[in-house]
Amino acid sequence: MLNCAGFPADPGEWAWSIFYLARAGDGIAELRCKYKGENGWGSDAVVRGVDAFHLLYGIDTDSPRDNIPNLYLTASGIDALDDMLPAAERVMRPHWRRITSVRIVLLLHGERGSRGGNRLSSYELLPGADPGARIDEASLPAPMQHRARRLFTATVALRKP
Repeated sequence: MLNCAGFPADPGEWAWSIFYLARAGDGIAELRCKYKGENGWGSDAVVRGVDAFHLLYGIDTDSPRDNIPNLYLTASGIDALDDMLPAAERVMRPHWRRITSVRIVLLLHGERGSRGGNRLSSYELLPGADPGARIDEASLPAPMQHRARRLFTATVALRKP
């Protein structure tokens, strides 16, 4: 198993890859990956010009399980399901153990002036899953408006050990 920098995990260990948004020295947001390398933890930029990064987790709710997601939720949505369980069951975080896929959503922007016209757009990042996951260009600072933007979505199936 390799982490996002290509380092192999030690035998019996996990190859950790922690993705997060951070600002580069010039203030532009980038998707970064934190990983464990030969000399400890490191971090590298993966994608520059990121307006938003969201994850939805696909949960197999069938009994018996068929490893096909029936429901996609945010991390807080999964925590809320687990929090509704009796304390003895909650400890095992059972809904997290039923995740079979992850949907990745990225909204990227181009350079300043990469889109003409005066019309401002809005982007619904997680339709139906998170009403707060919406970007309105009108709410962004003026230098971030009127840029070409593109929404990327991918769903990755997870392998069960």
